[in-house]
Amino acid sequence: LDSLKNFWKHEPSTLLPGIVSLLEYLSAPDDWNPRGTQLSGEVISLRKKSGVSLISIAKLVPEHLVPWLSQLSEETKRLLSLDTLLPPNRMHLYEFLSCVATAVEDPVVRANFVSDVLSNSIAVLESSEVQQSVSSLEAFLISLGITDAATNPSSVTNPENVENKTKQFVHFFSAINQLLSVGKRCHEAARKRTGGVPLQSLHNAATNGTINFPDEGPLSLQDLAVDDPFVPLWSRILPILLQVVDVTLRVWHPTSQAILLQNNIQRYALAISDDEAYLSRVQDNKSGGVFGQGGTAGSIISGTDRRDVNLVPKWSGWFNELRNTCLQLLGLLSAQRALYAPELAPMYPRFVAIVANPEHLQAMENRHFTQYL
Repeated sequence: LDSLKNFWKHEPSTLLPGIVSLLEYLSAPDDWNPRGTQLSGEVISLRKKSGVSLISIAKLVPEHLVPWLSQLSEETKRLLSLDTLLPPNRMHLYEFLSCVATAVEDPVVRANFVSDVLSNSIAVLESSEVQQSVSSLEAFLISLGITDAATNPSSVTNPENVENKTKQFVHFFSAINQLLSVGKRCHEAARKRTGGVPLQSLHNAATNGTINFPDEGPLSLQDLAVDDPFVPLWSRILPILLQVVDVTLRVWHPTSQAILLQNNIQRYALAISDDEAYLSRVQDNKSGGVFGQGGTAGSIISGTDRRDVNLVPKWSGWFNELRNTCLQLLGLLSAQRALYAPELAPMYPRFVAIVANPEHLQAMENRHFTQYL
């Protein structure tokens, strides 16, 4: 089906049935392992390849999918409501819809659609559960199961506890990652549009007979949304994003490190992850990746890795993913020029207080600075 995208670009009459088939494959039943508790490798491969194909097709022929936008959106929402949907496929669906949204010509309709696509992600971040978990450093460490490890070491390998903490983090992190994925896609498409944002003083310039374009002046989120449908969402995203960045960076403050490093289990929260160790010395996946021959899985915490029913090797990976994704979102905020919009002006002091916090900067490791810069 993926190979038909070039044909569909010129003859889209069979495009919709092809897309519907790929969407169905994302929840395909496991005929290879019907009684197993885990999906077989064949079905996982089918689902992942189907998700990648959806994005590939939507990138090439988004304009042909716009007429069926409502139908595709409803089917996507149905799939996202399934507990059996693979996490990578959730990201595939969000990217698929954001690709289609870039072909919508009306800026208002485009912005409303992107807002609707991301409504669940933002609702997760605004939920009382997430708000409570990032309200302070102490609450954050409790939500990850790090605090309990000091008084109850067996909790880090308790299957029920590991499952609950993992689901809680994945639910929270997936929402942030979905925002980054769609935001980057929208920004990439906005840079290719030729319309541009409205110039506030163009009429005055013509009246005065000047030959140079005037300064644009302050651009509101509504102005920026003419090209980028993601920017109106920043007024809801930024407050919680700043809080997440703040509590994440506080984990490395000396006062926090002094407590964590004293404990034989908690200290691994500050360790480098297996994935970071792999990327630091290998630049390709020809050897099979982190878990392949010569990979770094189990090299940080001897005898265990993030695939095991154990919270300890997961913590460092969670921190790395969360820190990197949040800092990329802040970079996107600036690249989209939303940071300087009047609507976000009240949040600017808070933004500076966190991003330029001397305590955060002094406590950062070299690997953190790479992401930060």
